[in-house]
Amino acid sequence: MVNKYSPLLTDHFMNPRNIGRLTDYTFKVESDHLKDGDQIVFYVDLENGRVKDISYKIQGCPRVIAASSFTSELVKGKTISEVLEIKEDAIAERLGITDPSFVCIRLPLATLQRKLKEYVSG
Repeated sequence: MVNKYSPLLTDHFMNPRNIGRLTDYTFKVESDHLKDGDQIVFYVDLENGRVKDISYKIQGCPRVIAASSFTSELVKGKTISEVLEIKEDAIAERLGITDPSFVCIRLPLATLQRKLKEYVSG
């Protein structure tokens, strides 16, 4: 059987990075995509306007697990404004998902960006 996922997506699904719960964090944010049953809780530790550390708990399909892992690696060390500039489609492209119906790929970044916008606006 041919693997229908890219090597990068498969790697992040099989070896998720930053999974778990930070003990010390600035905020947590939860999101879900009830249609597919995907649920994510991110724990984000900010320091001087930068993502110092990030972790998450997740329940969902391989795509959303891989996207959460990839997103957590992508945003770690970035400033809030740098995270807000990341395009959701960039993650789908990097993970090799071209089918726009897989909205779960966009869920992790959209969740983080929504909360960071709230955080900045106070």
